Amino acid sequence: MKTNALKDYLSVVANIEKERYMQDNLYSYLQQRISQLGIPAHIEKPIRSGAFDATDLLMWIGGGALFGFIGGGIICGIISLFNVGLFDTLIHLGGLFHTIFIGGLVTAAIAMIGVIIYAVYAAKSDSLDYNYRYKKYVQACSNDKARVENELKERELFVQQQNLLAKQMQETKEILQALYNKGIIYKKYHWNFVAICTFYEYIDSQRFTELGAAYNQYEVELRLEHITDRLDIIIDKLDELIRIQYIICSKISEANHMLNKIWSSNLEIASHIQEIDANGDELNSRISTLQRNSDFMLYLTEEHIKEQDYRKRYSIN
Repeated sequence: MKTNALKDYLSVVANIEKERYMQDNLYSYLQQRISQLGIPAHIEKPIRSGAFDATDLLMWIGGGALFGFIGGGIICGIISLFNVGLFDTLIHLGGLFHTIFIGGLVTAAIAMIGVIIYAVYAAKSDSLDYNYRYKKYVQACSNDKARVENELKERELFVQQQNLLAKQMQETKEILQALYNKGIIYKKYHWNFVAICTFYEYIDSQRFTELGAAYNQYEVELRLEHITDRLDIIIDKLDELIRIQYIICSKISEANHMLNKIWSSNLEIASHIQEIDANGDELNSRISTLQRNSDFMLYLTEEHIKEQDYRKRYSIN
């Protein structure tokens, strides 16, 4: 293959590898966003604190009565002892016991009434608190339901895009496979975005005119660590490595720019979709209309046109 034809071929393969990189990332973006949308939040339903249940109330009343009776009796006994005197008290023990008993009963009754009043107050406070928390719970459920409904509309947009993108990804892969099948590039370097861009840079910059020399130079530079074939490192150090690996860094920058452009357009469309009051087929139809002139659809259209041109230029069925 002549040098100009080889350069044209490598340029096409490098561009398609760039699109494959961009499409893979966009598909991942869509998949991640789809997995996050329309998921109801876990909102815990409030329960009554139950300041007093029936058993607790009986225990408090019984305990109040018992301690009231004992405490009141002791206090009344001591008061009687001081008022009447020890000698007269011993003579009139019956009267003392009567005083203690009556005092205990009165105190027990007061304690029981106090416990009941407190229980009523606590129950009322608990009811008010529960009603407040339940009102907030109902409002939170309503807000979350509205959020889920809006997100499901947005999710439908991304599901549609993911389906369309999957078809485009398959077409891109088929064309790239057909170009590799022509046997111009050694099999070791098939589907290697970094290697293809490096070979193209060697030929385009006129450092070499044929692939054999480009392969040797590539392997030497890798061994000497003058360049890297790790895409993750290149992505992290684009600004630094663009002086050394210009083509691959430029292609990644172009792909990232397109990816950001499409995603910004998607988010803008998603904000409008939430205003659509429709479901089912009508919702799908209105989403399709809304995104007809989106950056995503424009990208698919342009990519389809380019790949049809590649098919003709390289006789790909």
